[in-house]
Order: sequence, then structure tokens, then C-alpha cells
Amino acid sequence: MTDSTIAVLDIDGTLVDSNYQHALAWYRALRSVGETYPVWRLHRLIGMGGDKQPTALGGEDLEHRVGDQLREQQGKEADALLEEMAPLPGAHGLLVAIRKRGHRLVLASSGQQRHVDVYLDKLHARDIAEDWTASADVEASKPAPDLLQVALKSWARRPTRPASLWATRCGTSRRRKRGDAGDRRAPRRLRGRRAEGSRRRRHLRHPWRPPGRTRRHPLA
Repeated sequence: MTDSTIAVLDIDGTLVDSNYQHALAWYRALRSVGETYPVWRLHRLIGMGGDKQPTALGGEDLEHRVGDQLREQQGKEADALLEEMAPLPGAHGLLVAIRKRGHRLVLASSGQQRHVDVYLDKLHARDIAEDWTASADVEASKPAPDLLQVALKSWARRPTRPASLWATRCGTSRRRKRGDAGDRRAPRRLRGRRAEGSRRRRHLRHPWRPPGRTRRHPLA
């Protein structure tokens, strides 16, 4: 059997424009328990699992005092904002293009199942993706790599070349450090020296097409 590529795409904040709504939901949840933090700080933590956010924001004290209450209230606040979350331009077309090229497709999210269900409907992705995940499917939330590993688990015995797409800062940093499969093609582009990147940008004819030979993307 020839090897094929399985694309694992993050849903929440990558395919669906939801990061700012989640930041606002955390802000409102915190205000409901008498805590106020700048929204920009909350936005920087979007992509990290909700079980880790209170500690990252206010330390163990905040988690101990109101952690569970915050998560429950944040879920309710996010529910109220679901109608304002929409797929990013081209998101559905990307999914269709991946499948048309013969690649396998799994959608991954560390969000709650009821939110994932809404995102799948908004993306019209139920008949396109072969599988998807939610927070209940993993033992450890992002930035731990469990979500990516679970998404790939069902394909572990099949010959594949994994490729992943993650948008949030907290959703990618630790996976790159651990060298997980879905990030094997990212570091060479992302870790280049700043000066080298500047020289390359000066020669770009098109924002996505540098002149000369280019490395074939795994989903191309």
C-alpha cells in the first residue's frame, strides 16, 4: 500500500473564528466571581485547555478558589456567543480541497462536545471529515500533545504522512518542542534566522510562492 497523508486540522480558532469570543467569555466568567484581568492577557491563553487557564492566569490560588466555577461559567458565556462564531473565509473550501486531493482528514478540538457539534455544522464538515475529537477524548488538554495523538490514534497502523494545522500560540508551542508527528514539517520554516527570513521575503514574487524550487507541501 502506498503511503498517504492524513491532515489533522484544529477547529476552534483555526477553521472557525472564535478566539476573541472565547476571550470575552473568560473575561465575563472572571468578572462573575469578582476577578478582572485585561482581555489581551486572556486572548494570549486561548488555545490552552480550560483546566490550565486559571492557574496560568492567576496562579494556584485562583484555581483553588474558583477554578471549577470559572470553567462552568465560561462554558455558559461561550454558549451565548456561539451564534457570533463563524467559519473563517475559505475554511470549508480547504476541507473540500484536502479530500479531493485524496488525503485523509481528521478535525481536532479541545473544546466541549456541544461546541464542536456547532462548529461541524457551521463548517458543513460532517460528510467531509473522516473523524473528529473533543475535550472528552483526551486525558490532558493543550498544550499537551494528547489531542494530536488521539486524532492520529485510529490511523496508527496505516502508512501515513501526518500534517497538521494549528493557529493558537498555546496550541502549538509544546508540540514543536516535543517533535510530534504533526509538526515535522513546520519547524524548518518557523525557526529560521530572522535575517534569512528577511532576505527571502525581499525576493518573493507572490506571498505564497518564492522563486525557484520550493519544497512540496504534504497536502499539495
